[in-house]
Amino acid sequence: MKIIKNSKKQEVIEVVTPEFPKNNPSIIVNPKDVYSERMKKPTYEHSISDCLDKDDKLKKIGFELTAFEKKINELLHLYFFLKLFSKAALKDVEYNEKIIMLDKYVNQLKKQYEALKKNNNALKRKNIATDDEVDELFYKVSDIFDYCSGLKKDLDEIKKKYYPNIKMVSYTLCNSKTYQELDMLNNEINEELSSYKSLQEAYDFISYNTGELITETIEALLNFIKNGLTKNYISNINMDYFIENEIIIYYDYEKWIKLMSKINYVLQKCDKSVYSDENFMIKYKELERKYLIILIYNEAMNMGNTR
Repeated sequence: MKIIKNSKKQEVIEVVTPEFPKNNPSIIVNPKDVYSERMKKPTYEHSISDCLDKDDKLKKIGFELTAFEKKINELLHLYFFLKLFSKAALKDVEYNEKIIMLDKYVNQLKKQYEALKKNNNALKRKNIATDDEVDELFYKVSDIFDYCSGLKKDLDEIKKKYYPNIKMVSYTLCNSKTYQELDMLNNEINEELSSYKSLQEAYDFISYNTGELITETIEALLNFIKNGLTKNYISNINMDYFIENEIIIYYDYEKWIKLMSKINYVLQKCDKSVYSDENFMIKYKELERKYLIILIYNEAMNMGNTR
């Protein structure tokens, strides 16, 4: 799912991919004012025609809920992206309060959505559903569209104010993941960072002490490739493609980007079973977490957040 876009000037890092060895070739709002659960009875952008019978109305409601699923997934993806990079945010005295309110609104939205789906399923199973019951459900679906749109505007404003100039490399990593994966990563990153005094300390430690993990991850990937579950033209790839020196002393931001770009490129050429290879995936997931901390630190430096 790719929903995070950045119209700001983007950093360009040139990654030269070596040839493979070849065989033959502001916004605190009062919940009572905006994000309420009140029912509205005036005109709606989404309306049910009086000429539709109950079955057709329920089908239309199902269609609307399916469309809303994409909308809420996009919103939650942005929300968890901002949570993941919160330590890099350019914060002011209002930031924490705004995030707390957003947490409340997002949780409320998720609960309303689940309730609507259950209500819709219950009406479809019901032998006799009244017109009022069906119409009321549709009005609630209309309300949740409005709720979600207002919340998305707030998220966009917060991203613009507190996360300026996020680099494309950070978007690229997160755009390939679901919001559930971002949520899980956020929890894992916070747990790992809790063992350091600061983001700076975490960055320094990872830069100097991840050589063994890098080597083991690449070796696990190469072992998978040796089984032949890859495109032919990467079957002879070796350690030299990924790293310049056998002994890794220090890996800075640009070296991390080049390394992860190469690993992810090779993964695209592997059979999907590589993601079920426990020996590789355990190491790769740990390496990815380290990489994310490197990205978060760099974004913090980029935004002038040195705390």
